[in-house]
Amino acid sequence: MSLSKKSTLQDRVVNALKEKGILLPMAFFVVLLIDLVILYGIIQSPQNFCLGVVGIGIITPFAFIWFRIRKPKILFALITAVFLVVAPMFSVMAAEYIYSAEPRLFSDSDAMKDGKIDPYTWNGETRIFNFTVLASSEYLNISHYNDTVYLNLSDPNGNVSNYTMSATGSMDDGYIEFYRPVELEKGVYSFYFSIKKSNNTSTEWVYTLWSYGPLNLEKSEHILSTMPYAFLATFMYFGFLSYIITGMYWWTQIAKKKKKEMVTVRKDAVHNGEGLKCPVCGNGISEDVETCPYCGAELEYEENEEDNGTADSDESAE
Repeated sequence: MSLSKKSTLQDRVVNALKEKGILLPMAFFVVLLIDLVILYGIIQSPQNFCLGVVGIGIITPFAFIWFRIRKPKILFALITAVFLVVAPMFSVMAAEYIYSAEPRLFSDSDAMKDGKIDPYTWNGETRIFNFTVLASSEYLNISHYNDTVYLNLSDPNGNVSNYTMSATGSMDDGYIEFYRPVELEKGVYSFYFSIKKSNNTSTEWVYTLWSYGPLNLEKSEHILSTMPYAFLATFMYFGFLSYIITGMYWWTQIAKKKKKEMVTVRKDAVHNGEGLKCPVCGNGISEDVETCPYCGAELEYEENEEDNGTADSDESAE
């Protein structure tokens, strides 16, 4: 009953859109909207990236098929159009999220918290950025802190530099503030903090989470710089799966069409001394050939059960 209702709803929607001549644009809009909602969720929760991109890759072709858009060329064209829109939107939405999400870093343990930058964003001019983090005095348990807390900064080329941080002498509920100013040129950086705790026999490291920052680049320029990556990522993670699904659907449709077009050949003809002939063009064919070499008709074979039964009876009588 529920399947029938869903089918009826699908028929009504598709037929109504066809009558108004807006089936393709409306299907494109609906599928694009679904993909953008999923993409927004991915950006808000990067840990679900793999699940999200697989979802987009699967939903996109099947959503178009739900609208009964089943011609492979149209499917490929619509999927391509969707991803040509999704790719730049990926860059825009990611930039909006990064530029608005000023980080506060902390470690899994209570060793560090409230790691931050001042300022987080700038206009691309060379300037000094101030990094601070609070480290637990109980965890450090030493009298000199200068060589224990580090800023780890990755430049736009991916090169990581380590800076020793200095204690400011400021205390906050058992936490000591550490500080490090760094002069940085134009670019998008990433950073995290670490503590190296050593004794005579071992060395222990503690790390905060990783984050973007500082963003010493205008947002619009960052969007343009990440656009090529967005197109590549969109194709690799979103588009590739959709194209594979569409290609498989195309193949199954061709197989079904060929099955419907198959011509039945009666095998009893060879027992009547005539030899097998193609029912389409009338030319002689060898037994069990799948395609007529003259007209290309797809062939399937059928035994004559009555003749076989008669033949078996005659043999028994003898």
